[in-house]
Amino acid sequence: MRNTLKFVIGNWKMLSQQQHALLLARDLASYCKKQSHHSVRTVICPTFTQLVSVEKIISEMQIASDSLALGAQDCYPAKEGAFTGDVSATMLSDIGVRYVIIGHSERRQKHHESNEFICEKVKSALEAGLIPVICIGETLAERQEGKTAQILEEQILGSLPQNFSGIIAYEPVWAIGTGITPTMDELQENISIIRTLLEKHQPKTASQTPLLYGGSVKSDQSADIFSINGVDGVLVGGASLKADEFIKIIQSAPKD
Repeated sequence: MRNTLKFVIGNWKMLSQQQHALLLARDLASYCKKQSHHSVRTVICPTFTQLVSVEKIISEMQIASDSLALGAQDCYPAKEGAFTGDVSATMLSDIGVRYVIIGHSERRQKHHESNEFICEKVKSALEAGLIPVICIGETLAERQEGKTAQILEEQILGSLPQNFSGIIAYEPVWAIGTGITPTMDELQENISIIRTLLEKHQPKTASQTPLLYGGSVKSDQSADIFSINGVDGVLVGGASLKADEFIKIIQSAPKD
């Protein structure tokens, strides 16, 4: 049986200074503390420099972790070593991080991260007790060439270790930051493709793997996205940096 828990994950990227991040965290923590249901889990992913301060706010306000949790935007595969500028999964776990985004298209493209390297990050995150959120998705050119299913399969095969335990976020690269989202029919089709691929390549865990959609998610269409069969949540970029807008997205998630 599929888990009925819905996820709303905010990826703050490299877009927020400290003061704004703390105000935003307080606003979101205040809202989540008032929630009377726990079928929706909100996760916020600040930059590395803000993680400790945001975690302190969540702890001081005594927010239940099943309501609001802390995530990071990346991690490095090694536990420790001479890797200047990198942060390990164990370091993240040590300061209260529970989730970590891995394989975002911005990392795949701008940092040239391969599926194999991403898989090593996933293994490291799982070993550290973190819940990885793995991003997969096709470029505009791949979509136009009819290669979406092929690319998704390659990313699932290469990026996930066997018996994967975590979250998959479908983020078509052509939709990220563009204001363009797939049609509901297209999104339904691609979510179904991903579920079928997981059942093929990850048969032991596929049914329990939440599938999220990300790519220019906004409050005026988030309810429609949640209504799609097989969508278990959203990964939100720019809209997660505005408290009112992000709260509207959280409110649009179906509740038990």
